[in-house]
Amino acid sequence: MDEDGCMTDPALSRTLYERAVKQHAQELFHYAVRLCGRDGGAEDLVQETFLHAWRSIHTLRDENALRGWLFQILRRRHFRALNKRRAARTVPLEDAAELADKMCASTDIAKREVLQVGLDRLDIRFKRPFLMVYSEGLSCEAAARELNIPLGTLLSRLFRAKQSLRASIDADPLHVGQHAAIRKAKNTGVGS
Repeated sequence: MDEDGCMTDPALSRTLYERAVKQHAQELFHYAVRLCGRDGGAEDLVQETFLHAWRSIHTLRDENALRGWLFQILRRRHFRALNKRRAARTVPLEDAAELADKMCASTDIAKREVLQVGLDRLDIRFKRPFLMVYSEGLSCEAAARELNIPLGTLLSRLFRAKQSLRASIDADPLHVGQHAAIRKAKNTGVGS
């Protein structure tokens, strides 16, 4: 390390980079899928993140901050790209089924599709804090600091994001059908 706390040993930098890829690639990919709404975009975003990390790993001052540093790179790269192409904010519905299939075979694909479509429809002001807190696992205080907004504003945005996602889920025909079946079962005494 030099006097600024940055790494100067190339072997140490390479070891740290390899550890970053092994430990955080899958987690970064899942977060990128939530941000991008498409596997292709998510894969590219993760690759860009690791390329940026490789080029600047020598500037990392604290190895314990590696995970947060990688997520910060990913978020910044995504939002820079998003600002360049504001018109392309949503995933076409025909791509959503393919995305859901690849996300996790053991879960209910339809529910993931509805959630992804809901996330894609969220205004970026609400989507970003929602993903930081519920997908990335940041505390509300840390997310507010990262976004440079008051905690109350972040909490309000989280509330509005959840409200919007609930509305998307409730409007989904599969979800509505499930509620109707549950109400019918309760009214007829089936399953009691």
